[in-house]
Amino acid sequence: MFAYVAAVTLLGIGPIVSPWQDSILASAFLCNVFGCGRSFWHFWSLSVEEQFYLLWPLLFVLLDWRGALVAVVVGLTCSALALGVMGAWLDNGLSFACIGVGALYALSEPFRRCFAWAKTLPAWLFPALLIGAVPYVRSRWGGTLVLPFVIVAAVLVRHEDGSFGKASRPLLFLGAVSFSLYLWQGPMTWEAERYSSPGAMYAVTALAIVATWVSYRWVERPMIRLAHRLTSRAPS
Repeated sequence: MFAYVAAVTLLGIGPIVSPWQDSILASAFLCNVFGCGRSFWHFWSLSVEEQFYLLWPLLFVLLDWRGALVAVVVGLTCSALALGVMGAWLDNGLSFACIGVGALYALSEPFRRCFAWAKTLPAWLFPALLIGAVPYVRSRWGGTLVLPFVIVAAVLVRHEDGSFGKASRPLLFLGAVSFSLYLWQGPMTWEAERYSSPGAMYAVTALAIVATWVSYRWVERPMIRLAHRLTSRAPS
């Protein structure tokens, strides 16, 4: 991620507003709070993720009783959902609420039992429902906002036997490079209507795929191997 920030900032990829300011916000995972320019607009979701990583261990430190932890997570999830429903914090509220559902799945056996019915349904159904729900979620009409959370919980229950690992090799590869792909597609496919023709859009998309492979092969994988070496040497 920091390699992407450096490349975009130093090379000036895309018309960036206040590039150094945006680079600092992106590196500090604050784009979801203050907003970032075009080449960093998609960092809002990474900011949500990293803020959760800071909050989650802190909850375990402060709350040593599982019941209290579950109660706090339920409260935070409902609060985030309420903010999303009101529209004051739609993207952040829904994102934090989805993460909260995953946290509840990890913490609460009764919560997992509520979705036992998911095991009887075909695995392909849930991604299809999630994709189909996207156009309706942002409309903020009634129960449509609940759809992503139900589907996320159902997917977790459906695959709790580890069947995610049985996916085809192309899907596994796509999952492996998904982080790099998410980084590079942002500035290159943003506001697709500005491209003069579909061919230009396809060309830029191909360029994003090439950038994805380069960063995955020469940046992400070496850093993962380095992290494994460092952790293996750490005293237990």
